[in-house]
Amino acid sequence: MNGFLLEPLMFACRTLIIGLLVYIISRYLPRRTGGTFAAYDFVFFWLLGGLLVAPLYDLKIRFLDMITAVIIVYLTHFLLSGLAMKSRKWSSWISGHPFTLIKKGKIQDKTMNQALFPIQMLISELRMSGIAKLSEVETAILETTGHLSVIKKADFMPVTTTDLNIKSPLDSPLPTVLIEDGKIMKKNLEKLGWNEAELQQRMVKAKVITPLKKLYAVIWEGKDPLYWVSKDE
Repeated sequence: MNGFLLEPLMFACRTLIIGLLVYIISRYLPRRTGGTFAAYDFVFFWLLGGLLVAPLYDLKIRFLDMITAVIIVYLTHFLLSGLAMKSRKWSSWISGHPFTLIKKGKIQDKTMNQALFPIQMLISELRMSGIAKLSEVETAILETTGHLSVIKKADFMPVTTTDLNIKSPLDSPLPTVLIEDGKIMKKNLEKLGWNEAELQQRMVKAKVITPLKKLYAVIWEGKDPLYWVSKDE
């Protein structure tokens, strides 16, 4: 009976430890914007995942061996990322180089073959970028992350205020949270050069009649009135 209970308990303990390791490692990974991972990043993630889960399915694998392997793989990835950042030559070797699939409005068939990128996939990627016709494209580049960057021809570019000779207003400041979950964000008030009295005055102008403790959020969006939301009852 003890052996029957011990095995699930050991599995749970190992799972907890591995979960903590995954969290710690993820905090110190090189930052990437969403979806912009190089090929070696994916290899690293797959390898790291395999190493981390191995002790869960094979009790003969010691945690010390797994941690040693994870540290070596992590340091290797960190070193490669550092080299890619410091040297353009190393970056090209580690991350690869982009492929120009469309240049001056013409599909580059040799480059398409080198990138193993069929024309149907190109058309599909253009549709996902909101482009229905190949004739609208001036340049299309397959980035090292696998993302397709597209530049339209001048005739198909969206009209801007500069094109229409219209004077545009100044850029709006980022929204600033002044009250969150019934608490005044004093640091944010200081950034705006406000005090609580001025906040109260602006809340009156915005007709905020809800008590402070029942306010979910009050936000300054660059001009009066304040945007506010009360908590659900």
